[in-house]
Amino acid sequence: LQSSDGGQTWAPFATQPATYMGNNGNYATALLADGVGGPIFLAGTDDVPPLFFNQQPGAFVLEFTGGAWVNISVDAAGNGPHTDVHSLTLDAAGNVLAGTDGGIWKYTLATGLWSDINGNLATVEFTSIVSNPTNANSVIGAGRGIGVSAYTGTQSWTQLLGIPPGSLLDVADLNVSSVAIDPNNPSHLYAYQQGSPIFPDAQLYSSIDGGVTWASTGVFSGTTNGPVVIDRLSRVFAGSSFAVGTNLQVSTPTVPAWTNLHAPANFSVTAIAVPELQGAFQADPRFTAVTDLGANSPDPNTIYITNGQTIEVTKVFGAASLATPTPWVAAAAIPNLTASDTITDIEVDPRNRDDVYAVVTGKIGSADTGTVWQSTNAGQS
Repeated sequence: LQSSDGGQTWAPFATQPATYMGNNGNYATALLADGVGGPIFLAGTDDVPPLFFNQQPGAFVLEFTGGAWVNISVDAAGNGPHTDVHSLTLDAAGNVLAGTDGGIWKYTLATGLWSDINGNLATVEFTSIVSNPTNANSVIGAGRGIGVSAYTGTQSWTQLLGIPPGSLLDVADLNVSSVAIDPNNPSHLYAYQQGSPIFPDAQLYSSIDGGVTWASTGVFSGTTNGPVVIDRLSRVFAGSSFAVGTNLQVSTPTVPAWTNLHAPANFSVTAIAVPELQGAFQADPRFTAVTDLGANSPDPNTIYITNGQTIEVTKVFGAASLATPTPWVAAAAIPNLTASDTITDIEVDPRNRDDVYAVVTGKIGSADTGTVWQSTNAGQS
């Protein structure tokens, strides 16, 4: 709406913008008018559920200079602010500052480019962090509104992956759910770039030059988030929500093509854990064909996965045989786990394949802030 008499009367603005806030305007929306005859900026969010098609995909920051509204959510360099914008203002030079769930961003009118000016503000929502095993000052983080960013020993972070090159705005945004680094070659990175919420299908990207350039692996998650893990053997494990066939895949140095690990059907993989060593041998009645490799020997065959409610384990690398006709088995249920609780992460001791941990959020038992559970026998109890 527009008023030309100090708010005494109102009329619809002559040129209406496309929907820029989906059905989430009560949470994220902002307006900035740059003086008489100057540009007008609107901002909101593209966090909308599937099948909500009234919003132009990827359009959550719009500029009006006359004629038509222009989508400036992502600039020519692939950078842009977090999708949830709560405030807009101008700096002393006349550039736009946007306050978002991902901190503060600046839009320079002269260049049409966005820049992250958070500096050392603790405003970033990280979803995944990995460290370079050969460089203590090298950390790679992924999160909402920052894509994949690198820490190199100072308070300044460098964005490595924003909107992937060649992506359409309706199939990618600046959110990354997980990132992994090859411990044997730290220049090799993998990251699950989240899909724009209107098309929630994250895509797995890889880099072989430390994040300078990225390429799609052709692997999709089927949902907004996707887990990726790289083990000590440089094997890359990627999970998805697809019903069967690709809900858990692996790419290895000797077999780079993605291979199905035969995870249970209709099991949406949300987290993956892979050990390094066997540890002290424990006979496992669920895998009677598995023998003692030696406590300090690598175990290349044990994998844990979760779908947020249950945990599955294989000690035969997901391969069925006459000796092991059921390659995946369900771990014992976590006590008092309800449908409102979620297993948000699982980890396994790299030195002992049978020592596994699960993080649970929700009011499980008497705890209101989440709990950590441990099994010392590969989930038998």
